[in-house]
Amino acid sequence: MTAGHTNRRKTSLRDRREIVVRLQENSSAQGSAKPGLQTRPKKALSKTAQRELRLLHLIHSNHNPSRIQLAKQTGASAGSMTTIVQRLITRGLVVESGKGTTNAGRKPVSLSLRHDLAHVVVIDL
Repeated sequence: MTAGHTNRRKTSLRDRREIVVRLQENSSAQGSAKPGLQTRPKKALSKTAQRELRLLHLIHSNHNPSRIQLAKQTGASAGSMTTIVQRLITRGLVVESGKGTTNAGRKPVSLSLRHDLAHVVVIDL
């Protein structure tokens, strides 16, 4: 194990259900459970989904950022940023909206959300 990583065991779906059942049993024993009300465990987003949502939020909040600007803001490498952006383009959520200007090298390609889809809602809990 490398430094800085903690040893966490992922909670399986069966473990989460068992925890919910135990919580329901405890609250029933105490008389505070409401009849017919069941508590379900929240489904956590995968790291990939979290990155994509964060990237969609950054593209929405910044005016036509390039991949390299997004990589600098997130601390991700240019290669991983290209992979995530390509996945969002394939899904039809992001479009390449034009080329920027630069004094040297390759011109940065601006990104934007598709305007004809819908509104993007980001909730940070």
